[in-house]
Amino acid sequence: MLHADVVSGYLLDPKAWKRVTIEEYRARAENWRDAKTLEEQEKLYTAHGVRWSPLLLLPYWNPIQLAVVDPMHALFLNLVKIHFRETYGMDSKRADKKPGRTGKRAKQTKIKPLDPKDLELGAEALKKPKLSNINPESIDVEPLNESSPTSSMVHCIDAKTLLAIRKGISDTISPSWFPVVPRQFGSAKAGKLKAAEWQAIITLYAPITLCRLWGRNGEAHSTHFKYLQNTMNLVAAVLLAVSYETSPNHAAAYTQYMQAYLHGLKELFPNFKFRDTHHIVLHIEELLNSLGPVHSWWMFPFERIIGRLQKISTNWIIGTKYIDCSLYNN
Repeated sequence: MLHADVVSGYLLDPKAWKRVTIEEYRARAENWRDAKTLEEQEKLYTAHGVRWSPLLLLPYWNPIQLAVVDPMHALFLNLVKIHFRETYGMDSKRADKKPGRTGKRAKQTKIKPLDPKDLELGAEALKKPKLSNINPESIDVEPLNESSPTSSMVHCIDAKTLLAIRKGISDTISPSWFPVVPRQFGSAKAGKLKAAEWQAIITLYAPITLCRLWGRNGEAHSTHFKYLQNTMNLVAAVLLAVSYETSPNHAAAYTQYMQAYLHGLKELFPNFKFRDTHHIVLHIEELLNSLGPVHSWWMFPFERIIGRLQKISTNWIIGTKYIDCSLYNN
């Protein structure tokens, strides 16, 4: 839990963070509880990110110390996904385009001769009021800002690179226990990727292909080498985060690579605005030191249990009986 000014600035050095004390947390939670209106509560929550909970009545309850960042969601379903889809602008539309289709359509297109009636319609349209005379505030549209993916996206991973990654997925032989990634990675046909699939992309398939294409002997080395370095900093941080062993030096190395990655993002994409995730992942070092390797406390096992529970047939009848443990085990 940090002060709002630190979070809004997204300082990349955890040592410089000014942490909120439990006394400050309780005071803000009580202010939220005692607020007279919902609007006032929303303002307090927006400013501090704190709501009241009856658990705060317990003297030993310290939500600051007991809060845990889930690496499965923070790293794979957020950070890695944002890296490929938004920051590096994975160009899936052109990669999915069937070759030759556009050219065939172009040949079939015929240019119609001008019709005097059409010219008259154009002349009448010019006489109508211009859009510049309309009050912009009266138009209910959402303007594109500098940080929106549509206005600032750079296709670092263009169609050719994405097709190469797909070929790498198809050609690579991996162990049976390794997550299977759809061969049409990045396409709508592949569906929504799961956390394990994003983990496979960032730790195996993407590094293999990008090092070959953007590395020192690659065809795009002169233009994309810095993007490769930035990606490999993320790869190194993820590998350290998901290791089966850890230590203070190990955890510190994770933060070092993650900081290098975040600084690289700001250098390569000056208009890019960090998300909450880019700050949250810097908390993983202290969790590695206090809780040990992530495999004993991340959300993968719980998500699997939720998935199995969802597959149990209840006939849409709720509350009539408890779930049969033998049925669940089977």
